[in-house]
Amino acid sequence: MGSLGDPELVVWRDAHHALNESELATGDYLNRTVGWVKAGRKWTRIIQEVTGSRERRGVTRVPTVNVVSRTKLVPQDVAVAPDAQH
Repeated sequence: MGSLGDPELVVWRDAHHALNESELATGDYLNRTVGWVKAGRKWTRIIQEVTGSRERRGVTRVPTVNVVSRTKLVPQDVAVAPDAQH
């Protein structure tokens, strides 16, 4: 299995959301998904989880034409919340 590289924040238009036609026409309904990206000509896959055995789970498949933006995340960009006190 090839290297996945750094995770990315992917902003994409939901082609199947149907609150109302005017919202879809303006392209206002955007999703944000973080994961490792494998982009192809037709589909972009966003992999949210990779197990210790390299199994890929939680994969979102989006038509590539619906991807609005992709931003690479590097360790210094990611804030980790401190553990909650018990």
